[in-house]
Amino acid sequence: MSSQALFVNFPIQAFHLTDANHIPVWVILAAHAAIGLGTLSGGWRIVKTMGQRITKLTPFGGFAAETSGAITLFVASYFGFR
Repeated sequence: MSSQALFVNFPIQAFHLTDANHIPVWVILAAHAAIGLGTLSGGWRIVKTMGQRITKLTPFGGFAAETSGAITLFVASYFGFR
């Protein structure tokens, strides 16, 4: 089950909400908490695996990856891609 199904579709069906465009604040806060707790509990292992075991990441390589990602986001935003 995806997080969208858990935090959006379930409250709409369970509490008989008619407007799917307006998500209650408690649903947004619950999603934030779930993402934060998931990152806190297992996020570092994923980062460690991706950064040290799959590819050998050096500080220069990390800087290059972050910079190219930021440039890509700025260019996409400039041209209006969503």
